[in-house]
Amino acid sequence: MRRREGFELSAVRAVASTNEDGRGVVRLAGWPDTVDRLAQLLEARSDGDGGAA
Repeated sequence: MRRREGFELSAVRAVASTNEDGRGVVRLAGWPDTVDRLAQLLEARSDGDGGAA
């Protein structure tokens, strides 16, 4: 399935995890170009404090 953001959703998956401090994180797994694009989109939407807007 292709979305307007320009990547295949089936080419990436989100994996719930924790960082070394025990805070919840979501790690992206998939093709490097797709993961980079999705990470850029998520960073653009974040509140700048480590959480989603």
